[in-house]
Amino acid sequence: MTRSLFLLLVLSLLACPLWAQSAPEFEADAVTVLSDTPGKSRVDVYTRIAYADLQFVQRQGGFEARYEVNASVYVLDKKKHPQALVLNRSWERRLRVPSFAATRQDTLYDFTMESLELQPGMYVIKLELTDGISRVSSTRDVAIRVRDLDKPVALSDLLIIDAYDVEHRTITPNVGSVVGTDEPSLKLFYEIYAEKAQLVRIAYEVFRERAGAERPFWQALLGIHKPRELPGAEISYTAVDLLPILKGRNPATITIPLKQFRPGTYRVRVLVEDPEGRLLDVSERYFTTRWMGIEDQLKHLDQAIDQLVYIAKDKEIRYIKEADSYQEKWRRFQEFWKKRDPTPGTRRNERMEEYYYRVAYANKKFGYFQDGWLTDRGEVFIRFGEPDAIERHPFNFDTKPYEIWYYHALGRQFIFVDKTGFGDYELLVPIWDERTRMR
Repeated sequence: MTRSLFLLLVLSLLACPLWAQSAPEFEADAVTVLSDTPGKSRVDVYTRIAYADLQFVQRQGGFEARYEVNASVYVLDKKKHPQALVLNRSWERRLRVPSFAATRQDTLYDFTMESLELQPGMYVIKLELTDGISRVSSTRDVAIRVRDLDKPVALSDLLIIDAYDVEHRTITPNVGSVVGTDEPSLKLFYEIYAEKAQLVRIAYEVFRERAGAERPFWQALLGIHKPRELPGAEISYTAVDLLPILKGRNPATITIPLKQFRPGTYRVRVLVEDPEGRLLDVSERYFTTRWMGIEDQLKHLDQAIDQLVYIAKDKEIRYIKEADSYQEKWRRFQEFWKKRDPTPGTRRNERMEEYYYRVAYANKKFGYFQDGWLTDRGEVFIRFGEPDAIERHPFNFDTKPYEIWYYHALGRQFIFVDKTGFGDYELLVPIWDERTRMR
């Protein structure tokens, strides 16, 4: 091979993609803010994608990736079904990094923000992100209720953020609305619009959705419940501020401490009232706190396999354990959970996270003479999650201490008795006994 042919081959290889690319995983969000166009509101659409989910090619001085986002906006009918296409918009991004290592970073993200003008109503925004190198695409649907903000005092939608630069009025959005349990606080950005300067009362409320509830999609995202009426939810945080606002736009942020928040789905609500307590406007949104202890929980693989006992069949556990190497055992373990992944194609397996969070919680709360996950209370907690209510009777003259756990959605109640007096609560009757049914 001649030298010139060899150089041509090398250059052609460098211009090719560096690795095979699967569908790019990305997050999306949309918020309604005030528009300068009469009769319309502005919808800011955000996307976020990790560098590791993009295809890079080597260029002179570094590595380059590019992608395109297409947004198709459909109005929804009364049954929340997409109807007519009302808007279509595309935008492109191109980014460069200096090193190959940066192209593999799943903690480095690229963001886009595109503004759309829409009339008040209910919509679904169908987003398609296409990698410019591999031409592989993936999609996301964002449901949004575009609110009418043309009134004396109005609130924009709430946007969860990672940072806000007050001086330059720039924000780093938390696209996806997932906050790790290791984060000290939740930060939100919003705007208050006013026709005149005045003093208002701002109330912040955070509700934890009832145990076992799925994160809502259409109804909850598109409709706002009446203030202070959240069936099946418990209040996790409240605060009130008196705030002087100016005529026009008033940007504001909220910082909510997360120290006492458990993993799960929450609803945060902001209410603006006049000083006498009359409601002027309300805005709310969902967010999820994600348990960050999954890696520590899986460090001891053999124990993690044993802990599958409440969800796996005996033959499934034997199949994983009988692997002839650690690598094969890990592969089989991952295969087990992959089949149960509610969001295949994403990095997270929410079902596995939830399961091992319950194991860790049981070990922390119910472990006395043995690991908490092996206790009766631990088993019930891991199988069914947090009970809707617990009735505790620690001191009784004529009976031993006992607890009753209620699962209303299951129609079950479980009675645990401390027979020894040392906090070692045992089930009064087995889990699947018909006597656990609520009458």
